[in-house]
Amino acid sequence: MAKHLTALPGYWPGIPELVDSSRVLSTDLDYASMRAVVRAAIDKDKGLTTTKRISFFAPDDTNFGMARMFCTITDTAPEPIEAGAFRTEAEALGFVGRIETRLAEIPGYVAAFGG
Repeated sequence: MAKHLTALPGYWPGIPELVDSSRVLSTDLDYASMRAVVRAAIDKDKGLTTTKRISFFAPDDTNFGMARMFCTITDTAPEPIEAGAFRTEAEALGFVGRIETRLAEIPGYVAAFGG
């Protein structure tokens, strides 16, 4: 997954990231697997000296819990990374510095991801 992200047009190390988990129906991630996901998120921007921000839009309880697990693991990482879990689109967008209040307002979002 990390290699896919770094290949996207406009990607640069340290770019704030937004994860929309509103359509995730299930997951089989356990704590060890989530630690690996966090490590991959950190490693793709290795050497970054500024704080990396990752925001999760997770409106339902299960996805919010998984996002909070990610956040808790990043809290213990020595690397400069902040992660936040939010139930509203506006909060998730604001955490990564976006002025939009809905994901659909991001140019190209609807075309790329539906919604």
